[in-house]
Amino acid sequence: MTDLKKIESSWKPSGNSKVLWVSFIAFSLGFGIWAMFSSLGPFLIKWYGYTATQTLILSAMPPFFAACISIPLGVWADRYGGRKVFTITLIILFFTLMVVPFADSYLLFLICGMLLGLGGASFIIGNAHVSIWYPQSQQGTALGIFALGNIGIILGMVMVPFLITNLLGGPLDYPDMPAKFVFGPLAGWRFIFVIFAVPTLIMAIVYWTMTSEPPVQIKKKLTNREIINIFKSGSLVWVIAFLYWASFGTLTFFSAFSPTYLAVRWNVDPAQASMVYAASFVACVAIMRPIGGWFSDRLNPITMLTYLFFGTSVIAVVLFFEISFTIQITSMMCAALLAGAAAATVVKLIPTYYPKSVGTVSGLAKAAGAACGFTSTSIMAMSNYFTGSYKSGFFMWILVSVAAFGFVLFPKVFQQREREKETALERRADYIDAFKNYEAMVLSCIDPRFQNFVNKENAKKGLTNKYSAFTIGGGSIGVVAPAFKKWHQAFWDNLDMSVQLHNIKKVIVINHRDCSAAKAAYGAEKVANREIETETHRSSLIQFRNQLKIKHPKLVTELYLMDLDGSVISFN
Repeated sequence: MTDLKKIESSWKPSGNSKVLWVSFIAFSLGFGIWAMFSSLGPFLIKWYGYTATQTLILSAMPPFFAACISIPLGVWADRYGGRKVFTITLIILFFTLMVVPFADSYLLFLICGMLLGLGGASFIIGNAHVSIWYPQSQQGTALGIFALGNIGIILGMVMVPFLITNLLGGPLDYPDMPAKFVFGPLAGWRFIFVIFAVPTLIMAIVYWTMTSEPPVQIKKKLTNREIINIFKSGSLVWVIAFLYWASFGTLTFFSAFSPTYLAVRWNVDPAQASMVYAASFVACVAIMRPIGGWFSDRLNPITMLTYLFFGTSVIAVVLFFEISFTIQITSMMCAALLAGAAAATVVKLIPTYYPKSVGTVSGLAKAAGAACGFTSTSIMAMSNYFTGSYKSGFFMWILVSVAAFGFVLFPKVFQQREREKETALERRADYIDAFKNYEAMVLSCIDPRFQNFVNKENAKKGLTNKYSAFTIGGGSIGVVAPAFKKWHQAFWDNLDMSVQLHNIKKVIVINHRDCSAAKAAYGAEKVANREIETETHRSSLIQFRNQLKIKHPKLVTELYLMDLDGSVISFN
């Protein structure tokens, strides 16, 4: 037990490459699963006659569920540890993937697509698990590498159309792309989900067996009230969430929206829209995550975000006008590059400002980013449905980008948090100074009748909040009487600690009359009357003083005997 306490008090995070890379791979797979329905969108239009609005709403389901589940996942990661929560998440994804092939209606597709959003929400778990292993000076880089797992969306974007066009085919009764593989009630494209389910189960086993939690139990078992208090702590937590909406939201938005948008608005082949263009957007975001994280460890993150969000604001205006296919694609690529760096920088802010609740705040931020994908894609769907164009949706994106730029251009909320941290540090320093300079240790008896009297006596001496206390049966008798030999060392060890930690200058001893410990230690005859009782206590107090002079010759002693009414006599 002693060794464990030493580890807990001395352990400092120094990094864990195994946790980092296994989390990265698991997160990449989760994001690939997240993107499956987005890649299927253009094909579903051809096979089942869905409208562009229907497929965009279907593509919005994974980020919708990710937004709903992100905060709980962050809380659970803080409470129970990333290893356990990530493993359970992968197992749930496995069973979901095995059920999806049997969906046979648009409503069931919506439900299944929503559940697959759990793959994207795994970011919160890995973010909390990785950050706890790395010191703050390395968290930007480590979390940037982990977030490179965003590139896993390419797995979904590329593998889904590739498997459909080259291996599995479409529905059984679709003449232009008939099913190439049939097994029982399943045919063609539906086997995609089974193919993804196999590595998901393997990854769950790998995550459980190959990762670990830190040797220190830093899991934050926050109560619901504490979680609510984090969200009520001020505007900064919500500003960080919005900045993640505007940065990471670009990834969730583009990955869900672009395949259908490019196929319908610019007549791009569905396979090319997913495998080439949408995958390229994701690659741009993912590649910039570790780069942005590396720079955020070395530069001022707020200054970085100012330039990044200014750039995205300008690009959002260009996207609004849809000048040409080439300009649109180029602008989306540039927006993705800036968004990747911005997202990594925002993630760096979380452990910087909320080091004790990374999972919870990451959950809120991730919920915002996922909600951006759902909301923006839905707005684009509604814009196309009601107006026949996507300009209303792009105008919304301009407002989001400009608002994010404004928050970091005038960072009052960040400056306020810094002032709060400085004030807290000053208060802590004052507390530590006071902690190191107590006046005395007060030794008294455990008898409940005298606790209030002892406190009042110390208050008369002006010692309130200025002394450490040690209570033991009999006061000085418990420290010197042979009958209580087993107790003695406990007091002297505590006194040694108080001298070291509190820099005390004296020891005040308060014995009391009618003391059962005195009778037990010396016999009834030693407390037979008031005079004998007084002498017994005086002798004990003097004996204590003599022992104290040997052990701590610089400490002053004050010796008292308290009566039943709280009055005292002194032996100084």
